[in-house]
Amino acid sequence: MRTLPLVEGALMATLTVVLALLAFYVPVLGTLLIFFLPAPIAALTARQGIWAALGSVAVAVILLALFLGPVQALGLAIVFAFMGVALGWGLRRRWSAPATVLLGAGAALLMLVSALAYSRIFLHEDALMVTFREMETALKTLATSGPSFARDSAQTLLEALQQAAADPSLWVAPGAAAALTLSFLYYAALRPLLRRMQIEVPAMTPFAAWVAPRWMAWVWFFTLLPLYLGARYSVSWLVVGGSVAFQFLLLAFLVVGASVLYFYLRSWRVSPFFAYPLVVLTALTPFWQPFLALAGVWETLFGLRARTLQKLAPGQGMRAEVGEEASQALLRLYRPFLGPPPPAKGPQDSKGAEKAKKAKDDEGSGEKKAKPPLTPGKRRKLRKRKR
Repeated sequence: MRTLPLVEGALMATLTVVLALLAFYVPVLGTLLIFFLPAPIAALTARQGIWAALGSVAVAVILLALFLGPVQALGLAIVFAFMGVALGWGLRRRWSAPATVLLGAGAALLMLVSALAYSRIFLHEDALMVTFREMETALKTLATSGPSFARDSAQTLLEALQQAAADPSLWVAPGAAAALTLSFLYYAALRPLLRRMQIEVPAMTPFAAWVAPRWMAWVWFFTLLPLYLGARYSVSWLVVGGSVAFQFLLLAFLVVGASVLYFYLRSWRVSPFFAYPLVVLTALTPFWQPFLALAGVWETLFGLRARTLQKLAPGQGMRAEVGEEASQALLRLYRPFLGPPPPAKGPQDSKGAEKAKKAKDDEGSGEKKAKPPLTPGKRRKLRKRKR
């Protein structure tokens, strides 16, 4: 049994090299394969542990260096090593899907830092500034010569981008959001493959039931205090810390608000084909973002969706789409605000209610029910009994 990790590690390293070469030499497949590139390392970590996975990563880098050179091999290793080991470790520890995605987000941040260091050391350029200049040029073009409905949004995004370039602390919340999004996409892409490899991968909570912990709403309100004190007494670190926390929590509530919007669109029988683009478009429009964030705060505090789900029977309407497990989790979370659940009526209860209603109607009318007339057969039986 000791040779099993070695054999499986060699197999996964070879598979990783094949996928990396396809992604490098076939640009059309590269954008798709990049999300499946960490699959062999993640599977190996989940089955054999982190040390076998690190050995497989080293073998894959050496083999890629023979084909592409050491510089390109290290660039591809940044993609599959961090995310594959992080997601595989979360699955090996049997963590929940959100916890595994959070671990993957940490790996995505390490990927970003490693990619910036890689571009600075080996390519002799600042990848962050190059990306910034390209985004600035694209937004300027869209703001001046783009469609009329997109010019205002492009101008707003351009001003936000220029402000973020002047203040690096404003990159913290968008960077964390990008890391979480990237980790979620990797998790969603790898889940079907890993399940085919007989690896247990927990399912993510349906988007219609995403919710933030209630304490985040109170922390969001209290972040206004360091902002006020920092501005009043000219304490820069208070302003920076409060601003970063405020932006990060605001982004979280924006996601919760988008989940609430999707929930009610689906409850109004809007197809997911139209509901998802509408939610994304609303979340990306600067005018609607404050309203979505406030809806997320209100939902976090009082549970609007839980009130809707409480009125439905299990397997009915949105409870069927959200899933009974997620529905029960929402109901437990907001139970203090919902009051007692409505009593369920079984078949015996309904029959008893009908009998009671019938008896009450008879008492109210005050009329006695007339006896049915005797048939000739019943008359003969009565005569025989009297004799």
